[in-house]
Amino acid sequence: MMAELNDGSVVELPKDCDCITHEGPHWLHANDLWRDRNRSLMGTARAPSADPARRMLAMQGLAREEMARLAEKGRLFERHGIARLIRAADQND
Repeated sequence: MMAELNDGSVVELPKDCDCITHEGPHWLHANDLWRDRNRSLMGTARAPSADPARRMLAMQGLAREEMARLAEKGRLFERHGIARLIRAADQND
């Protein structure tokens, strides 16, 4: 995983844990897991069989969780001086 830092330099983000389930920093992997869990709320919110109150609560929960996730991700970007992530697909352009 590569990142562009606030000073314009591009660096590889180092692996900072002993996990064997992912590459790159653990905080970024945790963010991806959090995002994936949030997507399950979207499934509930869109389920035509769910009653309207349950759908509304799922959407509210999704909004709150996404705000919290993105705030934490922004805090970690600041802490590490990251302007943007460069995923493997971005490097092929």
